[in-house]
Amino acid sequence: MCREPQNRKDWGCDRDADSPVFETTCPRCSGSDDACDRCGGGGDATYLRCPQSMIDAETRALMQSYKHFKEGHLPAPGGALDQSRSFLRCVQVIDSERGVIEEERARAARERARMRE
Repeated sequence: MCREPQNRKDWGCDRDADSPVFETTCPRCSGSDDACDRCGGGGDATYLRCPQSMIDAETRALMQSYKHFKEGHLPAPGGALDQSRSFLRCVQVIDSERGVIEEERARAARERARMRE
């Protein structure tokens, strides 16, 4: 967590920041509904709070299970298809968001490299 007061303000640690802190694919429509009331049809959801401030114990446990899943350890006995449908759906959502983040990072790196040329 942030300790510096200005960082806490800028990142929305204690209350909404003045500008968006991060953006994700819309959690309500996954970018597929032009009339979505969460993203306004744009497909992206913006957040004014630090991600850490919005994560509850259940989400932290899910992320820990996701980490173990990626390391080859499943939360329930059996294979991947023996896991709960909700867990497998969560894995899909997390993988999708990670893909968006990785693509954005790659795009930014390409842009930085292009600017140095």
